[in-house]
Amino acid sequence: MKPAFQKRMTILTILALVFTLFAGGTAYAVSDKKGSGKANGTERQEVRLIREMAGRLGVPLGKLRGGKALDNASAVAAIVKGFDLKVKNESQKASGLFTKIRDNAPYAKAFVAASQNGLVIAKDINPNAAVSREQFAKWLYEAIEATGERFWTMIYTSFADEDQVSEGYMESIQR
Repeated sequence: MKPAFQKRMTILTILALVFTLFAGGTAYAVSDKKGSGKANGTERQEVRLIREMAGRLGVPLGKLRGGKALDNASAVAAIVKGFDLKVKNESQKASGLFTKIRDNAPYAKAFVAASQNGLVIAKDINPNAAVSREQFAKWLYEAIEATGERFWTMIYTSFADEDQVSEGYMESIQR
């Protein structure tokens, strides 16, 4: 083998090992066995880090939802927080933009900021309904576009359920 190729393979092997260790660590952060005893210091620290990250991403009141689907309110809040989208017109209220969102809801400001920054959100959106993968991808794409011009590589990627994508969503999913 050539030394350059051997060096690359060694680096790739080390990176694969490191990423494998990182992925496995979060899986064991919380024991799923009932009555399994007290968590050690490392487990507590990992759980705290996961909760902090959930709070930063807009998970309501810092609560992790386990295997439940992400709802529209959490999805919009996470995107607004992640891209630091701001409310541009403070006088505009959520109830004026959406029929099912109260002005005092914890996620109301996030919906207003999202709407004012170009995310296309249905007027009658149910904030508690589960968000679809394609809708989340579209909002994510719109948020990326709202933060400035981007260079996009135009390579079409096939995927298993692409025939089920609704009209108007494929561009955002591909990008």
